[in-house]
Amino acid sequence: MNMYVLFHTHSDAIKFEKKMTTINLSCNLMPVPRKFSSSCGVCGKMVFSRDFDKNLFQGIDKVYLEDGTLFFQEE
Repeated sequence: MNMYVLFHTHSDAIKFEKKMTTINLSCNLMPVPRKFSSSCGVCGKMVFSRDFDKNLFQGIDKVYLEDGTLFFQEE
């Protein structure tokens, strides 16, 4: 199952993608699907992992699973 990582800004998305590359995790930046909302319109599509560290990066706004379930939201 895929997950969609939404960001506050475009630069947060780019920084996140670079960080994922350095730790060998695949993250493809793409427009946010219509069923989700976003501040900047860019999200990272990744394969879902239960051990995904939500605190890995501070620029994350929300993380949705492919079925629309909210997995994480910044407080």
